[in-house]
Amino acid sequence: MPIIAVTAHALPDEKKLILQSGLNDYMTKPVNVRQLANMVSHWTNQPVKNSLLPRDNLPSVVQATEEISEPSPVDRELSIQLAGGNADLADEMLDMLVKGLDNDIETLQRHARHHYHKGLLERVHRLHGSCRYCGVPELEESCHQLESLLKQDEQTDNPDVEKLLNRLLAAIDNLKGWYRAHQPHEISAKETA
Repeated sequence: MPIIAVTAHALPDEKKLILQSGLNDYMTKPVNVRQLANMVSHWTNQPVKNSLLPRDNLPSVVQATEEISEPSPVDRELSIQLAGGNADLADEMLDMLVKGLDNDIETLQRHARHHYHKGLLERVHRLHGSCRYCGVPELEESCHQLESLLKQDEQTDNPDVEKLLNRLLAAIDNLKGWYRAHQPHEISAKETA
């Protein structure tokens, strides 16, 4: 029977250790239905029923005001896919992420200011995990880069840490700006409640 590891984040060395430890394969979270179906099919040599797979025609939200040259910080189609095709769940996950961003900014800046490496790594790791369920590729990639560097280098005064942290903070600002522009009715309703 094949054994598949599921991990939130696997650096190249971690992937190698997973496979050397006797596991047959690994998947990184979030695991979507299509990836899981492909993995099961690969290791069992059996097809997976189509009813388990998400529809290919998931709705894609394109805002007329978005410029084509600048990618959106939210991939709506991906967020719905990550939520198993449930658009309401995708919106809820994004709302939860955005609601926590001000606290994330304050915590990241405080840990960086005090050169608290462990706290900085923990907060970036937590934020990275949250991003992986929300279809926010820019923020997810910024988290991935900073988390990878922090795992390799325990010095928070490394100029690359500061550069990647600033990129992460800019990605957060970009996401918050997009959210304000694209969710005004929801934000207003929540603020007046």
